[in-house]
Amino acid sequence: MLPRSLGREIDELSSQAVRQGTICDHDLIRQRYNRIAAFIPFFEYAFFIPSGLRKRAVDQLKLRRGDRVLEVGCGTGRNFPLLRDAVGPEGRVYGVDLSEGMLRRARKLCHRRQWTNFVLIEADAADYASRKLFDGVLFSFSYNVMPHHCSVLRQVWKQLRPGADLSSWMLDHPQGSWEN
Repeated sequence: MLPRSLGREIDELSSQAVRQGTICDHDLIRQRYNRIAAFIPFFEYAFFIPSGLRKRAVDQLKLRRGDRVLEVGCGTGRNFPLLRDAVGPEGRVYGVDLSEGMLRRARKLCHRRQWTNFVLIEADAADYASRKLFDGVLFSFSYNVMPHHCSVLRQVWKQLRPGADLSSWMLDHPQGSWEN
């Protein structure tokens, strides 16, 4: 276990490196996900995603009507119906994603369903900070594709109210994800 001061130093250095493009190129990542946005439903079939997996992940958050929930790497909004059911029309669902192509599809879904309690943010999740704490946070297939996942996780933890839950599911755990 690292001393806290050293951990913060490493976080700041890795965060600076990410922003400067030495670890990841935001434009390259954005372009990649903009190109595949239309094919996201196909990936569920290609990767043999078990039916009910999304619902189980959302259920693990133990959300109630009126809660505030954040989906990190929300993509095209595949979890939005489940999150909306969990918090009801009086709750709020926040989605953050780096790809405007993904968010464009997510916005269309919200518009088509006439959901007015969604806030979609185009940003790097490591830099996103809400003014209010969340009652739950969901990562689905996003955590393991973020090159700076540890920084993202630390930022998200700061935004959870005490006693709130975080749910994550992925194809494989990224290297270093549980080291710090």
